[in-house]
Amino acid sequence: MTTRLPLSALDASFLLAETRNTPLHVAGLQIFQIPADAPAHFVSKLFAELRSHPVSAHPMNYRLRGGLAGKLMPSWEVIDDADLEYHVRRSALPYPGGERELGELVSRLHSNPMDLTKPLWEFHVIEGLAGHRFAIYCKVHHALVDGANSVKLLNLTTDPRTSFVPPFWADESRQLSERRSGGGGLRDRLPA
Repeated sequence: MTTRLPLSALDASFLLAETRNTPLHVAGLQIFQIPADAPAHFVSKLFAELRSHPVSAHPMNYRLRGGLAGKLMPSWEVIDDADLEYHVRRSALPYPGGERELGELVSRLHSNPMDLTKPLWEFHVIEGLAGHRFAIYCKVHHALVDGANSVKLLNLTTDPRTSFVPPFWADESRQLSERRSGGGGLRDRLPA
């Protein structure tokens, strides 16, 4: 049996008010320095590790159902088969990978409307940024998560052992138990 949850009036209004020229998603861009002692394939391993976590956390596993493209009398449907290849993506900047190239890529990513047939979020790992850096761009629809809570999604800290893992789309109970036990973060799990 499929679990369905109603959208709040405010969340439904975000869907109704959206147009091609006025998308109602929010996004964040963060730039990171690759650790000096990290292996050359650090970003590849980061991407593989992030993709190894299935989408199981609420509301990241909610998909719109009902009405015209999910906009008329919509509800959330809880799914267990979200496509990580769609939601977690990897891009590389063209050489020299400066701020301009990053801005152009993020502009293209941000201008695309969200696919209303899938859970309403995207996570992009962007490599090739000059200065031994990489970026994370995350886009979430306002109907799924409000702006303030979307900032908290990335689970990033100043402690490299706990940043990124588990990612925000992974099961919440597992996240809590790993945090309480001091479970290794991504850095501890990446092979050298």
